[in-house]
Amino acid sequence: MRYLFRLFTSFLVACVTLPASAINTPLSDEAVREAYFLGQRHDGSYPSLMGNYIKRPPAPKSGPHIFSITFLTPFIQLVANSDRFIGNYSAQQAALDHRGQAEFVRIIVEIKLTPTYGAFLAPEPSSRSSSQSIPIPRPHDFWRDFQV
Repeated sequence: MRYLFRLFTSFLVACVTLPASAINTPLSDEAVREAYFLGQRHDGSYPSLMGNYIKRPPAPKSGPHIFSITFLTPFIQLVANSDRFIGNYSAQQAALDHRGQAEFVRIIVEIKLTPTYGAFLAPEPSSRSSSQSIPIPRPHDFWRDFQV
């Protein structure tokens, strides 16, 4: 529980350190234009900028590892959208694409397995041999057990 509290606190501090223009909504025409041009640079500045939106807490001693928490504001989502286009995409088209769209924040939590929380559940003894046991893979939707 203390681990989750520290993680949440560090996440809040990280959000406070983001530029104010990255959190303001609705985005102004100037912010949409700025996001367009940041995404169109294709010079490595977009991945560098994303570093401000991703936090990687330290791994716990046991259990699953919350590898990263990504906080995507409407501004950085526009930068990412612009980054996907090379060539036939303009600032005017970016403004048109944004107009009428709902602005929202997307939070992505990436959970990694660790040696103490692996891909398989504790093996059940096999009826054929007591020395061998069959590992049981975790269900494909095991991530639903985590509350964010």
